[in-house]
Amino acid sequence: MNRPLEITFTSKQPKKPTLEWCIPLFHVGTSKSIEELKKGIFDSSISNNSGNKNWLGKGIYFWDNKGNARYWYNQKNSKPVKIARVPLRLNDSVNYGDFTDCNQLIFFDKIWDSYKRHSNNKKKGKKEDFVDYLSEKFDISVIRCTAVYPKIHVFEFIAERMKEQSMPHICGNVKVVYCIKKNFRNALDVSNLSIVDAE
Repeated sequence: MNRPLEITFTSKQPKKPTLEWCIPLFHVGTSKSIEELKKGIFDSSISNNSGNKNWLGKGIYFWDNKGNARYWYNQKNSKPVKIARVPLRLNDSVNYGDFTDCNQLIFFDKIWDSYKRHSNNKKKGKKEDFVDYLSEKFDISVIRCTAVYPKIHVFEFIAERMKEQSMPHICGNVKVVYCIKKNFRNALDVSNLSIVDAE
């Protein structure tokens, strides 16, 4: 079982790790970018999403399971791509951004309000740059979020439960996405990278 992601924005000073764990992640990329990733060369795997307000800024994006990676693989079938499985090795000395954590979202909202009011640089006041700003300011290395995919197929068992919108319910079109920022790429255990069958 994966350890729940937590974050405390108190200090950039490193602390001695007391716990380590591993999360298997899945990345979709071209043959060239995956071969370079395996060699520890990250440039061609980075998505520059700083101008895209729907995502988590600049970084390397991963899915948390093969099925969701396969969905993205099928979306990219206009050019040859592969699915790579890469272990992410973490410890509790690392700062995490978890956009599924209500407490963190309350904190981020307060920072967003200040960010808008006090930024002298108009570019820094844009939502699409805010996550990169958070990452730099609080030394956030890994960010996790959920993303809604409205067009994805939802199985009947789940679809029946999604009809009751006024109450909490399970749903099948929300996926977990990780963004690995530049200051934590050494946590990707590329020596154990493997290619996954997309079928």
